[in-house]
Amino acid sequence: MKPLNYFILVCSVLLIVFFTATSCTKKNTTTTTTPAPTGTTTSYTFNAMGITATGVQYTITNPTAGPLKIVGNNGNGTGGNDQTVTITINSAVNSTGSYTLSAAYNNSGVYTSGTNTMRYSTGSAPYVGTLNVTKIDMTNKIMSATFNFNALEYFPNNNGSGNIYGSFDNVGFN
Repeated sequence: MKPLNYFILVCSVLLIVFFTATSCTKKNTTTTTTPAPTGTTTSYTFNAMGITATGVQYTITNPTAGPLKIVGNNGNGTGGNDQTVTITINSAVNSTGSYTLSAAYNNSGVYTSGTNTMRYSTGSAPYVGTLNVTKIDMTNKIMSATFNFNALEYFPNNNGSGNIYGSFDNVGFN
């Protein structure tokens, strides 16, 4: 009976030590936020006149005094299949909201295809659009947005038009 009593005693002591040690441990309740990296490694898509551009990387510049400039490109600018969207808001953007892409507001949405062989831009109605900034973190410098605009072809002809739309999430800016 002595070995059984010894075993129970040892187990009891070990359980008491275990529960005492784990209950006295101070738990860290402070949370930290890791800022998103500047720039993006995620690729997105946008749609221009029914054709989806894949592998799009967004570059954003958003100085405190403006203008906000968003460039989405699916190539390096030298390929015939490259597509680029450029959105410019000619004022400071430091909060979420909707911004009109129109000559009346001095804001623009531009789409180019190939090595600038086709160019489309917003202007006067009905060639206008909207940039919706859905998230902006000025401390960590990240932004999420959607855009949609109707653009008029201005090169090589002046007779076509089309709808361009897309979105991105948590893209870093400088």
